[in-house]
This record gives sequence, structure tokens and C-alpha cells, in this order.
Amino acid sequence: MIHEKGIFVFESKNYSGWIFGSADQLNWTQSLQNGEKHHFYNPIRQNQTHIKSTFRVSEYPDRLLHVLHRIFRAMQFETDS
Repeated sequence: MIHEKGIFVFESKNYSGWIFGSADQLNWTQSLQNGEKHHFYNPIRQNQTHIKSTFRVSEYPDRLLHVLHRIFRAMQFETDS
């Protein structure tokens, strides 16, 4: 959303099961209750790519960027500590 206060980037994901990953990993893993596992591109990195693309085509300085990232649904998020 482009606003006088800056560009607001909204990103949401709708996953189920258990999600394993960390901010610096290239791919994350979704593990479903039935034993299926799916690998997918890190949504944090994906969002960063969207942000860079947005600024390449805009005249807004980076300091006017506001990011809201939400991952939701019936899931349990697991990270490496």
C-alpha cells in the first residue's frame, strides 16, 4: 500500500502442520500430521525480494518502508535455538 507516510508491505501465509525453519535458512519444511513433508522457500526471504522489487520501481527512500508479515492458521512454528 502506498501512503504519504511510506510504503506498507503486507505479506501473509496460510500454512497448516508444523513449520521448521529460521530466518537465515534458504528453505523451510512443513510437516503434516499424516507424515507428509513439503519444503518451500523461506517466506522471510521471499518478502525481502518483494520489498527490493517494490523500491526498484518506486521513488520512496528505504526509510519509508513498513513491513507487516503474518503467518497464520492451524500450525505450530518450530525454530532452531
